[in-house]
Amino acid sequence: MSETYNIKGQDGIQVFTDLPEGAQVTLTNGAVGTIIGNPRDGAFLEVTYSEHPDSSLVGADEFVFFNQVESAASK
Repeated sequence: MSETYNIKGQDGIQVFTDLPEGAQVTLTNGAVGTIIGNPRDGAFLEVTYSEHPDSSLVGADEFVFFNQVESAASK
């Protein structure tokens, strides 16, 4: 069962902080990645890209900042 996380609005930072590993995020640049680490600091997530505008980054791991994340959902 999939779940969409509301990371916008007043409670968005708490939802972002609690995003689980394995959830998929879509970034503002159109990249899509899977969360592989969440330090639960409300600022960063570590993701592995499955899609990226720069195809050389597909499969790469990177830390992304909260304002780069457009949406989040679990599979």
